[in-house]
Amino acid sequence: MAQEAMISIHAEINEPYVEKVEDGEPRGVGIEYVRALFSEAGIPYTLNVLPWRRAVKAVRESDSNCLIFANRTPDRESDYRWVSPIILGQWVFWGKPNSGIVINDLRDLELYRLVSKIDSASTKAMENELGFSGIAAMTDSQAAKLLVYGRADIMLSGLFDGAVAAKEIGSEPFDILYRWKETSLDMACNKNTPTSLINQLNLANLRLGGLRTSLIMDRLLN
Repeated sequence: MAQEAMISIHAEINEPYVEKVEDGEPRGVGIEYVRALFSEAGIPYTLNVLPWRRAVKAVRESDSNCLIFANRTPDRESDYRWVSPIILGQWVFWGKPNSGIVINDLRDLELYRLVSKIDSASTKAMENELGFSGIAAMTDSQAAKLLVYGRADIMLSGLFDGAVAAKEIGSEPFDILYRWKETSLDMACNKNTPTSLINQLNLANLRLGGLRTSLIMDRLLN
């Protein structure tokens, strides 16, 4: 029997997963999957589009609130309860087409100007784990423009995000210079979200594995 409890979902505009709101309804392949996930789990929900920091604040302060799509990283693991995996990907260092840049190991990055999306998990990991800092862009598309216009030499972004950003600005596909880390982009829920709801969502996510692949992975790569 479906639970009567409702979950409030928060997301930022993060194309192609969550696209600009039209007529009050967000779009995107990620949103399509979330709707299918909650339908499969039989759990009612509300969906709100907020700036990232406000979305994070809402989830941390309110029970039965969840954030999509968040990178599941070691430093975040204990802060939330997780519905995972939803989107499997990689963090990639990208170069503009035919840049001639060769990255054999991470130390080579010191020679170049880097750009990445501000406050993203990949940017924080680059700063904390590698000790590198770069130009902070508000979006992946803005970072891609800085790369193409020559303001930066290398862009750090996700495997899907970087490819989509290049397409959005009308560029030829970017070159993958270095594949850094395997990542998981998931649903992060307030720690007081009932275990029964988290279990229902994880079971539904498992049952929808085929849809997840066809709807998200295949569409983003094609």
